[in-house]
Amino acid sequence: MQCETQAAIEAALFPINKAKVHSSEDPNFLQPPLVDVFGYRGNEAIENQVLQGTYVPPALASHHAKLFLSQCTLPGALPLADTAISTADHSSAWRKAKEATTGGKFNLTFAMYKAAAAKQADPLLAQFDASQRSLSYANSYSFLRWKFGVDVPLLKRAGHHQADKMRTILCLECDHNMNNKRLVALPCGTGSGPTP
Repeated sequence: MQCETQAAIEAALFPINKAKVHSSEDPNFLQPPLVDVFGYRGNEAIENQVLQGTYVPPALASHHAKLFLSQCTLPGALPLADTAISTADHSSAWRKAKEATTGGKFNLTFAMYKAAAAKQADPLLAQFDASQRSLSYANSYSFLRWKFGVDVPLLKRAGHHQADKMRTILCLECDHNMNNKRLVALPCGTGSGPTP
């Protein structure tokens, strides 16, 4: 069946995307005995034992769950993340960003952030944007617009337009995406992540 309207395309893609999202709902940690230990919202005391390497999983836990838990120990003292994002770091990161990257649903584009971070722009714009990004780190704050995204179906292979053969990506707000890149780049244990 060929879909040519937005409603028809959405109707075809929705059940496929829903099935993909829900396909991870029956892992070991959402079934007994581990769901009884960790719960649906976590168990801080047990989680700390896992991180310290002292947790002993229930005998009925699967081999793969036990293996996973054995690899969840902290690699050593982790450095505290610097929550402040300097204007210079902020501007440098945005200068490296690709202007054509797709943003989220609120129409704040990569081009807008790049323009505000440009050397010839008013420095107050970059200072303001850097302070907003810092706010989320310092206070664990998530802006309301960061809680939404846009699902975009992409072709896995050129010319293959079947709904079940597409890959769906989630486009986040530009500044949220930039903050996530910084999280990936924070030092962890013995090495450090990629530079944003």
